Amino acid sequence: MPPLFHPVRLLLSRFHRPWVVAACGLLIVALLAGLAQGTFGHLLGEMAANKRELAGLASVARIRATLHFLQEHRGLDHAIPFGDPVLEARLAASEKRVDAAFTALLTRQTLAPDHANEATQMRATWDKLKEAIGDLDRFEQHSALIDRLLELARRIIDDSGLTLDADAGTYHLVGTLDVMLGFTLERAAQLRGLYAALLASNGANRRLRGEVVMCATALDDERKLVSHHVAAILRYRPDLAAELGDLPARLEQSTRALRHLVREHVVAPGSELATETFFEQASVAISGGYALFDRTLALAERSLRDRQQQQQRELGWNIAGMLALALAILYLFAGMVVSVRASRRTTDELARNEALFRNVLATLPVGVGITDAEGRILSINAAGERIWGGIRLVGRDRYHEYKGWWPETGARVAPDEWPLARALTRNEAVLNRVIDIESFDGRRKNILFSAVPIHDQHGAISGGLVVNEDITELITIQRALREEHDFIDAVLDTVGAIVLVMGRDGRVVRFNRACEQVSGYRAEEVAGTFFWEKLIPSEEIERVSQVFQTLAAGHFPNRHENHWRTRDDGRRLIAWSNTCIVDASGQVQHVIATGIDVTEARAAEAELRLAARVFEHAGEAIMVTDADNRIVKVNPAFTAITGYGAAEVLGQTPARFKSGRHDAAFYQAMWRGLSETDSWEGEIWDRRRDGVIYPKWLTINAIRD
Repeated sequence: MPPLFHPVRLLLSRFHRPWVVAACGLLIVALLAGLAQGTFGHLLGEMAANKRELAGLASVARIRATLHFLQEHRGLDHAIPFGDPVLEARLAASEKRVDAAFTALLTRQTLAPDHANEATQMRATWDKLKEAIGDLDRFEQHSALIDRLLELARRIIDDSGLTLDADAGTYHLVGTLDVMLGFTLERAAQLRGLYAALLASNGANRRLRGEVVMCATALDDERKLVSHHVAAILRYRPDLAAELGDLPARLEQSTRALRHLVREHVVAPGSELATETFFEQASVAISGGYALFDRTLALAERSLRDRQQQQQRELGWNIAGMLALALAILYLFAGMVVSVRASRRTTDELARNEALFRNVLATLPVGVGITDAEGRILSINAAGERIWGGIRLVGRDRYHEYKGWWPETGARVAPDEWPLARALTRNEAVLNRVIDIESFDGRRKNILFSAVPIHDQHGAISGGLVVNEDITELITIQRALREEHDFIDAVLDTVGAIVLVMGRDGRVVRFNRACEQVSGYRAEEVAGTFFWEKLIPSEEIERVSQVFQTLAAGHFPNRHENHWRTRDDGRRLIAWSNTCIVDASGQVQHVIATGIDVTEARAAEAELRLAARVFEHAGEAIMVTDADNRIVKVNPAFTAITGYGAAEVLGQTPARFKSGRHDAAFYQAMWRGLSETDSWEGEIWDRRRDGVIYPKWLTINAIRD
């Protein structure tokens, strides 16, 4: 499983069934999808509100353009003449904007039924007002209609949902402010034009005076309406109080001054027009009104722009949130799929491993058993049952039913000394302990025991594992090998021959008793050393090493002789007969040298050779007979004296050489003396081969074994 999905795998690992994991994953995905749907709906609402704010900003831009145009002509010296087509076009445009505002107001679905009726009445009043604007003779009716219009507008603003609510309040306020400010500006321009015409007539035109008064009154009413909308803005945006708070008062001050001028210089009976003073004061008042209108528009524009920027930020956060939710849904869904697959693979792998484990246990040649913490067998394989001749599901308290003896002492194994009992009670790992048992079917066996404790996740002993191996046949073979080894040792130690066993590197492996007797060294003194270090004289090491290398190379058997250096620095001559033991590949593993101490034999042979030379070169005749008195050997001097060759006399008796001069009593006395003293010496007459009788001094010695 990729590391990216490990948190999901960890979250879902609490559940062990794949269908539970899948259900939990789908539930999480459904919850996130619902959250994403709500966020998406909120995002669409924010996008619509943002669209409305952009429309409000466009409306403010249009109002600002109109205001700047009027400000270029705010002085009385730049007044638009009354009845000028440009002014009439302005008025017509203002009326159209008011009509559009009423249309938008009446089409709003958020108005209550009573408020909708009032808005309809307000529209009818506005239609009548348009008719009254052109009819200066209906001044009183005009004032009443203005009051009614303002009252209805105030009730709708105060009582309905049009007080800058979150979804459309700002848009409605800007639209209404657009109408009212436009209407006020038009009235101010009309007042300026009427006053210019009145000045042109030197104040004599009574009709113009009435129109000036009517415009001044309408201007004051529109000031009240603007003040009401400013108050509505401050309820929505109290943070603008420092900038908008004094706007109503200053607007009231300007209109009050304007009305005072009208009342003093236009309305008062018999009043004279103070042309320059009134012109200057009226110009200041009208310019101040323009400035206030400009400031109001700037504040409204800033409020709209701040709201638009806030909505842009909220829109960005909402989009980021939706992307994050989408990624979370994809991540959880992918993690769920990967986790389910991994869980399925893990389950399959565990099943395969369990089956493999059971097959391995079933085929193992050794007995394997698993117990609980009390020592009761939970599972045992077939080999374990064969070893014990069955199973007994008993705990440690009944281990006395198992029969076992220590092979070293023959003592009975105590219940708490069984390897499994030691593992469970002492937390020991008992390995390769041999116990002679009697199985439940009565057979005696030699068993190799191993037992270890099993711990849980907290370190406490939760059970035990015991392994039994039947080594009865192995023990029997070992005993036979030991007996054979002892027999060979006895043979090697009792045989008279020297037996020396060496490794292929020349180190001493076996050194029998004959070796000890001949060399004077004990076996433990030379074991593991190179045989030439202590046993071979220095002058013979090279020659003996060559013989050994020939044997190690596989050229065997062979024979040779060399001297041993004894412990007391003596010399013994050994005659060797050598052979080798090879492994399955034919490589020499050991060299076996069997030797005989021929030191005395070789000395005797030398003496015999010396005696033979003396026998051959002696000047006296020498004849050797066996126990039957038959001749077995004669020397050359015998042939020279008697004339008989060796071939002629071998196998004959000395009686052949009788001369006839001695009687039987002589010979009897000679043999009697020889048998008594093993020697005889005297003069005797014998006959040569040519028949001549001659005397000789004869010495006879008997040789006994």
